[in-house]
Amino acid sequence: MAKRKKSESQLLTGYEGVASPTARIINCDIREYKQAEQALRESEENYRSLIESARDAIFTLSPTGMITSVNSAFEKITGWSCTEWIGKSFVSILHPNDLQTAMDLFGSLLRGDVLPIFELRVLFKSGEYGLGEFTVTPQIQGGKVKGFLGIARDITERKKAEAALRQEKVFNQTLVQASPLFFCCYRSRWENLDDE
Repeated sequence: MAKRKKSESQLLTGYEGVASPTARIINCDIREYKQAEQALRESEENYRSLIESARDAIFTLSPTGMITSVNSAFEKITGWSCTEWIGKSFVSILHPNDLQTAMDLFGSLLRGDVLPIFELRVLFKSGEYGLGEFTVTPQIQGGKVKGFLGIARDITERKKAEAALRQEKVFNQTLVQASPLFFCCYRSRWENLDDE
């Protein structure tokens, strides 16, 4: 046994205390492995930080439509904790009137299609529905869809503001058209009207 240890030691250090070519190769391989491991760890930490600091909900789905992960923005937007939805079907969180559209889109994703941005209503924990703007891409490995990566942005307030602006515009147009008074626009007093 002692003789075997000595021969392994001699193999690694050489007979005169100088590292053998084998020892140098093993040492380089281990160093490169540790550097690669550290770089991977740092990359994973950066990725996790990016996902968790995003303001949009980032999620993954299995090929069967089960929610496999969500980031913390999902909790902030919907009020649901992440653990309440992991392992559940994505259709459970959608408005019933959006289910057919969602299933059609999911079928396209299963075929590997890249979809344009789309909108679906999402159930919040409060019981209300918010409007989400979705980008979902299939994750393909070996020619097969292995899952889906998605980003959802809450556009509920933006859509309410757009609707309010449209309503105000219609109101103003109706007021102008129905008014017996004469409405006119005037220019700033600094302009010279004689130049026209």
